[in-house]
Amino acid sequence: MTIWRMPVSLTGTVPGGPFINVWHFRLSSTPVADGSIGKVISELRAFYTGLIFSVPNIGPTLGPGLSITAEFATNTETQEQIPVTWAPMPTGSAGTVAPTRLALAVSWKTTIAARRARGRTFIGPLNRAVIGDDSLPKPQTIDQVRNTATALVNSSLEDDLSAVGVWGLEAAGGGPQSPHVLRDFTGASVKQHFATLRTRG
Repeated sequence: MTIWRMPVSLTGTVPGGPFINVWHFRLSSTPVADGSIGKVISELRAFYTGLIFSVPNIGPTLGPGLSITAEFATNTETQEQIPVTWAPMPTGSAGTVAPTRLALAVSWKTTIAARRARGRTFIGPLNRAVIGDDSLPKPQTIDQVRNTATALVNSSLEDDLSAVGVWGLEAAGGGPQSPHVLRDFTGASVKQHFATLRTRG
């Protein structure tokens, strides 16, 4: 089994970019040998497709003018890099972009509840139309993100050859150089408020 990390970039004319989501996944063997990396790529592309899909009277979750791309994956043990096949995914041109400090956070669950076994993916830049009159994300948008995240969890759980998961400390109390493990996604949740990614001091 090999563990890989892959950055997915959202680039465009939006100030502050590129915006990057880093994903971790496991494969049963080397990608060339079993092709399971293609399954993971398809699952992650489906995740972003769900965020581009237009919600009636709102539009897509992600803002316009972005291109979603991935170029390589890195073996977390050997640091070997391999190219990945990922055609650019445009988010369209309709609408306007919300302030980039606003994002939606998907919280990923695994088989244990410890902090080291939970992860988050920040979704943004957002379409301004997802902001409701109460300054909260519109419920339809939250439903879209939640359903898209749940679909990723379910598809990831279907096949033992590969899985997307949380890359975290093997044991509590460790540091960046301590042993890490991948724990498969088992669930996802999305709160109905905006999230802001900040650097921890």
